[in-house]
Amino acid sequence: MRPVLEVLPRIAESESTILLQGETGTGKELVARAIHGLSARRDGPFVAVNCGALPDTLLESELFGYKAGAFTGATRDKPGRFALARGGTLFLDEISEVSPALQVVLLNEGQIELEHLPDELVPVSLHHAGGRKMIETVKALEMQAIREALERNKGNRVAAARELGMHKSTLFRKVRLLGIELPEQDGRSHHKVGSRA
Repeated sequence: MRPVLEVLPRIAESESTILLQGETGTGKELVARAIHGLSARRDGPFVAVNCGALPDTLLESELFGYKAGAFTGATRDKPGRFALARGGTLFLDEISEVSPALQVVLLNEGQIELEHLPDELVPVSLHHAGGRKMIETVKALEMQAIREALERNKGNRVAAARELGMHKSTLFRKVRLLGIELPEQDGRSHHKVGSRA
């Protein structure tokens, strides 16, 4: 436990979602409470929900709350645990027990963007893109994909287009539009791509 306890202050400084793994009874909630106590949110509430103890319909109501009249017996508004934990920490115990359908509902935005992906899936050239507009990001991805396809196919543009799933004329048009430098045509079926320093 000593290495775990040593890393807790650094984890507590982060705004990231944290996944605690371990067998039942190993103290996951104690660790969650320790993280909460060390964080800037320590003055806010610590709200725990046992996801494994409730069926999906009840768990959804518990997490998101409901309005009076939403179903039979709902005589008053009830705030969900997300609302109750605002400014503090929400501990979703046994989160792995939640059905895939409810996991989709829990996904805390509607669209996955580049910043949500792990580093190994994002091209290196995009890590420092900053506030680059969407169209510039798409262009950068296209340029990288085309260059890599050409390199893998030793400069053979027809083979590169086939690999990218596009017609060769589409590849040629994109090469021109994106300003990708290609070697001169030499009349052979494939062309060499110059090496980089």
